Amino acid sequence: MLFFIASLPNVGFMRWLQGCAVLSLLGASVFYVYPKEKQSRVMLEECRLLGIDVISNHDEQAVERLSDLYSVLKKNYRYLYYYGYSLMQVGKYNDALKILSEGAAISSDPMFRNMIGKCYQALDDFIAAEKEYNRAHFMVPSRLYPHVLLMEMYVLNGKNEEAMNIGHRIISTPVNVDNQNMMDLLLRAQSCLDTLEIQIAK
Repeated sequence: MLFFIASLPNVGFMRWLQGCAVLSLLGASVFYVYPKEKQSRVMLEECRLLGIDVISNHDEQAVERLSDLYSVLKKNYRYLYYYGYSLMQVGKYNDALKILSEGAAISSDPMFRNMIGKCYQALDDFIAAEKEYNRAHFMVPSRLYPHVLLMEMYVLNGKNEEAMNIGHRIISTPVNVDNQNMMDLLLRAQSCLDTLEIQIAK
């Protein structure tokens, strides 16, 4: 072995050492990183199922289970969305704001901003809610949901003129007629506009 090493050129020997180091790191990744990632995926699927239970049953025990996963999945934006949404569903708006804000910091999905806006709205902080809905809209201007939420908040607060202005912007937005979600939101906005127009006519 010593003779073999001594017979290697200096450059070749250094490359051989570097190769060994790389293989060692790859081995470490296989044995130590992969199980953690696999564990996270399993736990994320579990939290998805729990999230459905929370949404339908408002089960605080499920929220506690989601909390138990935080140390492992706190960098996973999907988990943060499920956890934050579930907290919001059971009325823990301040806790939901914290988790959803963490998700918004690592994800460009405007749904985080929509849910943050809904939390602020539930806490009667309508200025902050309006800011979040508008922020979500500007992230993906073609999406109708942020403006629908803003329109409905205006209606609840008696700001009918502002609601109608937003409503007309919504129904003038080009939509894909094959996208059922978009069409449902469009009809939702149109229905709200129709109701406002009837009220004004009276």
